[in-house]
Amino acid sequence: MRRIKDISIKTGLHSILIIIVIFISGLYILHYIIDTKAEFEEKKQMLQQSSDEKQKDVLRHRVESVLDFIEFSRQKGQALSDSLIQQNILEYVQHIRFDHGGYVFVNTFQGQALVFDGSIVKGYKNISEMTDPDGKRLFDLEMLAYNNPEGGFMTYQFKPIDSDTLLPKISFMKGYDKWQWIIGAGFYLNDIKHELALIEAEYYSELVKDLILWISVIILTSILVILFANHFVKFLSSELSIFKVFFNRFTLLNKKIDTDGIVFSDLRLLAQEANKMIDEKTQLEKELVRSESNYRILVEQASDAIVKGDHDGKFIQVNTSACKLTGFSREELLHLRMSDLFSDVEMAEKPLRYDILKKGRSITHERNLTSKSGKIVPVEMTSSKISDGSFLSIIRDISERKKVERQLLDRKTRYKSLFENAAIPIFEEDFSEVKALIDNLKDVGVVDFREYFDSYPDKVNECIGLVRILDVNEASLKLFNSDSKKDLLNSFPRFFDQDSLEAFKNELIALAEGSMEFNCEIRILDFKGNVKFIDLRLAVTPGYESSLSRVLVSFIDITENKEINRALQESEERYRNLVDMIPEGVVVHCEGKIVFCNDSAISIMKASGKESFTDKSVFEFVHPDSREMVIERIKSSQLNNEPAKLIEEKFICFDGTIIFVEVAGVPFQYFGKPAMLTVFKDIGDRKEAEMQLSQYREKLEEMVKERTAEIEVKNKELIEKNIELERFNQLFVGREFRIKELRDKVKKLEEKLSEQNK
Repeated sequence: MRRIKDISIKTGLHSILIIIVIFISGLYILHYIIDTKAEFEEKKQMLQQSSDEKQKDVLRHRVESVLDFIEFSRQKGQALSDSLIQQNILEYVQHIRFDHGGYVFVNTFQGQALVFDGSIVKGYKNISEMTDPDGKRLFDLEMLAYNNPEGGFMTYQFKPIDSDTLLPKISFMKGYDKWQWIIGAGFYLNDIKHELALIEAEYYSELVKDLILWISVIILTSILVILFANHFVKFLSSELSIFKVFFNRFTLLNKKIDTDGIVFSDLRLLAQEANKMIDEKTQLEKELVRSESNYRILVEQASDAIVKGDHDGKFIQVNTSACKLTGFSREELLHLRMSDLFSDVEMAEKPLRYDILKKGRSITHERNLTSKSGKIVPVEMTSSKISDGSFLSIIRDISERKKVERQLLDRKTRYKSLFENAAIPIFEEDFSEVKALIDNLKDVGVVDFREYFDSYPDKVNECIGLVRILDVNEASLKLFNSDSKKDLLNSFPRFFDQDSLEAFKNELIALAEGSMEFNCEIRILDFKGNVKFIDLRLAVTPGYESSLSRVLVSFIDITENKEINRALQESEERYRNLVDMIPEGVVVHCEGKIVFCNDSAISIMKASGKESFTDKSVFEFVHPDSREMVIERIKSSQLNNEPAKLIEEKFICFDGTIIFVEVAGVPFQYFGKPAMLTVFKDIGDRKEAEMQLSQYREKLEEMVKERTAEIEVKNKELIEKNIELERFNQLFVGREFRIKELRDKVKKLEEKLSEQNK
């Protein structure tokens, strides 16, 4: 190939004009091809859509006609048994054929085939585990259609009746509840693809014809351009020869060209530009000196080590950072080679590739540099060959980066360990295809996604298929009773029933509205068919908000809690019935408002119903005499969390009457708020009895006082009599003592006289 500097003006002019012609023609041809291609694609798409809608209508009509025939047969054959009617219908269905290899099939919802491949099945044929090459469980898709009152479509691969080759197929299915049948009709898509291929071949044939025509036009135009260029170059050649003499003479001597002798204005401008270049050359030489000085300063102040070496790897130039990095002085480095900075092991594993550098290619490698002190420093080295034939290397210390990478690796390892060993089941999912579908819907004007998904429920099933499960942890296997991650990753749609589909729809709506988190309760079926209630929490991983390609979904099994709540509800109902049956009044008040009362409370307070109590202040029914005491009593009970002891209070009934009651209370939490359970009993009859008893006691006390006064009078009389008797007694006893003394004296005198007489 001739170098550009050796091309003549004539050749160059020819080339430029031809390039312009080819470029303009090429742009037009490209525009024509793009428009034609777009028109073809639009036509192809319209044909595809028209064909799809037409064929779907055909399939829907076939299934509906079979269902109508079933109803007609049942009405006309009321005297016949269902089994005989079913046999007649199956014989009718097996002969139905229509375009694109279409036929009708019949299955039961237990997975038994009745009409298969256009023939009545003899014996028993189970299709519940049948899958196509893509892994689709065909019967699961049929059951989705069965559960949809409007029926449903599915696409899969299946072999035609007269062939063993698997072909893409579309079917429409609808359930017949009375017999628990699934009626379906399908056709194969290969015929439509053949029609599209013919249209595409026709398009390319027409395009080739148009291109040949345009190439002919380009060749003819190029010939005319060359003729015009030859004519113009004749006038230009004489000026060029004069200009060359001037250019060679003056530019080499840094002398300016005399522009007065040049005729062509363009060449005169060129000469002026040459004179300008001489001025610029002089200025550039000065700038070059300054630039070289700035370059040296820049290299010296660079934070990265910059070294320059010859073909043998010997250092020619090094900067200050290279000395700091290696630990060698500048003089020491200039006596070393690049290989001296690396150990023998490092050089054996990662040799210096001068062979690649000599080819003009740059190399960037991570290496372990050995400093003068023997310290190993991880570096990133970028080397290239420069214009003077030497090699320039920029060496960057990446110790901190390696440290960060190790930290990131440790974090990733810890995250993986936490993920795998987490007690809560966690799925890592990819919603990027769901995000793309949502964005497409927004582009076509969908705003209310709830209304959209309600109108097109098949889109929810489509979105389930778009979700990719990237990973699950060990706890997920236990939750879903799965033996392996592979089974769990490949069986995601089978866990959804109608209730969980509704929850998934709400999840899609939340994501479509821009929410990065979602929480709900769903019901799922595990691998063993057990129903489980799950608390699902979805969170988009930070950094993936725009693509939704990393979404963490955690599950908490709340099946046991559901059973407990159900038992609690039953227990609460029994408690309410018991409370309503007891004769004492029971009320619950929270933050001063009554939130519950039983029938006895209504009767005691003479209310019209429970609604009379609702949201009323508890203090409206407390008599002013007892109100202050009740307030302090409630505060103390809730503050100390102790029951309020039984006391007597006065209540004001709804009819205004005042009653005496005995009241006791217990503090507790009512939906997270402090509340009191208060039990009271009407003690009006007892208070009346106590009043009568008090009156009787007062009368008795008066009678006792009167009797006591009488007794006191009698006692006074008795005391006086006792005093007289005491006085009499003293007189009588004193006389007796004196008589006894006289007798003793007489006796002693007699004894003395008797002794004297002797």
